[in-house]
This record gives sequence, C-alpha cells and structure tokens, in this order.
Amino acid sequence: MTFGTWGPALSYLFKNLAQKTAHILCPRYCFACGRLLRPEETLFCRPCSSTLPENTNPCPRCGRPLKTAEALCLACFREEKLITRVFSPFLYERPIKDLIKAYKYGRRVYLARELARLLKRLYPEELLLAQSPVCPVPLHRRRLWTRGFNQSHLLAREIFGRRRGKNFFTRPKYTRPQAGLSAKERLKNVKGAFALKEKPPPRLILFDDVLTTGATARECARTLSQAGVKEVWLAVVAATG
Repeated sequence: MTFGTWGPALSYLFKNLAQKTAHILCPRYCFACGRLLRPEETLFCRPCSSTLPENTNPCPRCGRPLKTAEALCLACFREEKLITRVFSPFLYERPIKDLIKAYKYGRRVYLARELARLLKRLYPEELLLAQSPVCPVPLHRRRLWTRGFNQSHLLAREIFGRRRGKNFFTRPKYTRPQAGLSAKERLKNVKGAFALKEKPPPRLILFDDVLTTGATARECARTLSQAGVKEVWLAVVAATG
C-alpha cells in the first residue's frame, strides 16, 4: 500500500492527536457555565450551545427580531432604504452579550478566532461566499489607540479572510460612545462621522459587532450611497430586541 493511500488517514490521525494534546495541555472551558469543553466544542458546551439566543426570525433589512410573520418590521417600512440585507445570527442577550463584552472591552483578542468559528456555522453561504469586499466599521484613531484593536476588523478577518477585507472608511470625527444614548441621540452623534479613503465598488458588505438602533451602520451606508454604491449588506454578531 502506497503512502498516497495512507496519506488522508495519517493526516486525520495526526490532526486528531494534536487536538487531544492541546485539549490536555491547554484546557478550554464553556464561556457560559464553566464546564470543560470537548475538543470539538467551540466557546460553549453542547447543553449551553442549545440554549444560545439565536435570532430565529430577523427582519431581512434591519436584522431586528420580528414579532410577527410580516416580511419587514414597521420601522423598515418607514425608513429610507440604505441597507439591502442584514445578517444577525444572535440576539444581544447573555451569554452572547457577555462574550462580546469580554472580547471588545476585556481585550481578549484570542476570542475572535473562536467566535468566528461559531459565526461561520450560522451565517448563510450567500454571505460567506459572496464576492463583495467586506468593510469593517472603523474606529476613530483615539478610540483605536485606547482599545488597542478594532474588534470588527479583527473578527471580519477571521470570518472572511484577509483577501476580502477592505478598509474604505476613515473616521475623522470623534464621537461619544453610542451605549447609553437614545435613538435620536445616536443618529445625531454619528452624523458626518465617516469619510471615504477611496472610491468603493458598487456592492459591498459592512461588518460590525452589535446592531442596536442601526444608526452607525446607516450613516456608513449613507456615506457609501453618496459615493455611488448601489447595494450594501450588513453582517453583525448580534442585534438587540
């Protein structure tokens, strides 16, 4: 029997052995309950994974959970159509909320790779295989310096790969944190906050971590629309209810 015949079996054997060795030397624990994770589990154990707050009935245009069987939520019927599609696999509730905060504010950048593995199981193929470039929502340089990294940029790179990532935006205007502001205050806060470094393509995908009122994403989309972009998709980790 040739090595070519044994190759795939040996590759699987070594990969499995490496996973088990890493599991022994560097044990991982469930982010929700603290239970020791199996090698094939990601971030959450199987029981906790079955109870994660998935966004099972999102509005296709804004990503917020629909309360009824309507095609769009009431807000999207009223608002200007700047974003064509939104992909939001989770609701911004515990333990996903705790996970995002630990990654974003706790500077636990290693969580990006694990979170990306989880999201790639939930995002549809039309998003993962789309040819459009992926543009993370930028941070102002002052906030980037304080935090040390752009959480959306790092996560988008882990999900979509380096080649699809593209930073078209700058954020010349420093804004207050959106958390704690009303919907009206959020719109005012980010108005005029973004500028483009170069001409974007006709279609692209915005990426951010959390979708609350959508003010930040809509301002990005407005800037893109003014530059001639015809279609904008938005992918996030979680959306508020």
